[in-house]
Amino acid sequence: NALEFEIVRAATTLFLERGYSNTTMKMICKEANTGLGNITYYFHSKDDLLLLLVEELMDFHSDMIERIVSDTNDNLFAYSVELVSQIALCEVDSRARDIYRSAYSCPGIMDFIKSWGAKKNSALLEEMLPDWSEQDFINRENIVAFVEFSAIDAKCNDNFSLEQKISLTLDTLLSL
Repeated sequence: NALEFEIVRAATTLFLERGYSNTTMKMICKEANTGLGNITYYFHSKDDLLLLLVEELMDFHSDMIERIVSDTNDNLFAYSVELVSQIALCEVDSRARDIYRSAYSCPGIMDFIKSWGAKKNSALLEEMLPDWSEQDFINRENIVAFVEFSAIDAKCNDNFSLEQKISLTLDTLLSL
């Protein structure tokens, strides 16, 4: 549907240009050249639009992981690069940080992220962890997602470098 596509395009553009928190439904209406009723017909809330963007981001992350595994044949390295890229991106781009923080802060989207993460980690790490069940990966992801959120949320400064943040995050996650 052309109108639905235009709404998604408008919301995505605004989220990337202004950040999720600084984008209102009124702005999306204006950018999509439509009324609020048309937007809420397709998307009940701004969070529904954010979920679409997160789903696209997860597809991008999946593609990146597949390429790294294909190039290196190292699943743990692929897991680490995917995580480090999120942390580094959010450190240098405040709009990306806002989108990730907003996604991790929204319960429905956080549930999607945790489900995606458990499946991703199971596929990547099951050979190294043959005794783990699907539930083990789900249980770990309930903790991992919050560690990832904390890493994205914590800003680097003179006393906490990006290298320290990445090292501490990877050490913490790999010890789980």
